[in-house]
Amino acid sequence: ANGLQTYISTSATAGQQRVLDTTNYPQWCISIQQKVAYFIRNHIVAYFIGHPHLDHTAGLVVISTIDYRLQINNSSKNSLTSNRLEPSTPKYIVGLSSTMNAIKQNIFNNLIWPDFEMLGFYKYLRHDDIQQPINIVEDILQHQNYGVMKNEIHEQYANVTMHMFRTCHFNLNSTAFLLSQMRDNQVVDQVLYFSDTGKPNFGACDYSKQMEIIWNSTAVQPHTLKAIFLESSFTDATP
Repeated sequence: ANGLQTYISTSATAGQQRVLDTTNYPQWCISIQQKVAYFIRNHIVAYFIGHPHLDHTAGLVVISTIDYRLQINNSSKNSLTSNRLEPSTPKYIVGLSSTMNAIKQNIFNNLIWPDFEMLGFYKYLRHDDIQQPINIVEDILQHQNYGVMKNEIHEQYANVTMHMFRTCHFNLNSTAFLLSQMRDNQVVDQVLYFSDTGKPNFGACDYSKQMEIIWNSTAVQPHTLKAIFLESSFTDATP
């Protein structure tokens, strides 16, 4: 709405250069470090993480110390000495329970890295019901404080839902995200994004069965499906 640029990230990184270059910044935001921090804080509204491998979660570690919107807490009677800055509302990290638990237990566990959920920076949204989609505004954005940008952001994601399907990747579950734009209770546009997946050489995950579940799901509507994105580890130039 009105040229507002906000993003849902499907891999926790600091943003591609071309995205940073096309973002509008305040006048004080000059250096690349300032731009990256401003972009992360103000333009990425949530993270949908497909699986917990480090190439998808290391970015959360790198950006976590600057990934917040601040408010002044002066609830104490002696406000002159008690004012402190703290995160206004946490950003959501969304994924399968297995993915969220792996991140919480093995990364943000107060041993490898601070528990940023406890500090109020992040909040985990575990979602395992492939039949029930996540409503981006109702389930995520309405719980966040974006100040004067709130109405614009809500308008941008109005009637947008996300289905999540299990897929296979090595010995763990990965995820396919189905993003749908609704109008008058009808799907008008869809994009399907596969986090890393493939037929595993080991493990109990049944790749063929998971693919069958996705393509037989009534949530996937071929006449409205505009694009399918597949993650790849290498460019076309790699033999």
